[in-house]
Amino acid sequence: MITLFSIITLTTLTTNPIIVEKDKPIDYAYAMYDNFDMIDSNGDDLITLQEAQRLIEGLDLETFLSFDRDGNQQLSEEELQLAIKQLSTCGSQLQRGCSCAVNKVETWISDFIAILFSMTILFCMGSAKR
Repeated sequence: MITLFSIITLTTLTTNPIIVEKDKPIDYAYAMYDNFDMIDSNGDDLITLQEAQRLIEGLDLETFLSFDRDGNQQLSEEELQLAIKQLSTCGSQLQRGCSCAVNKVETWISDFIAILFSMTILFCMGSAKR
């Protein structure tokens, strides 16, 4: 099975299929977006289902067409970017970098600062009454 890192670093045409975990459409979108130029065998800047299925194992018509915004049964890089943006969650197998961790840390820090600020205000109010 090809790992996340080997999918991302894939740079030359290969006969090995790109294996993506089923039931996670965002992973198919990432696999197609990351390997767009390799999948687009005719160089028309659009991916057909047949082109994608040659390298991405398990990709079905329903999943492929769920990314097709203009209804031409072909995918552009922009359509894949939009699909990734709309489907992006922290649970995805191919989620980029540590963006989810960063978001969680930012939320934790902002919550901590809000609590600290609230406690300071309450402390000052309590000591002002004396």
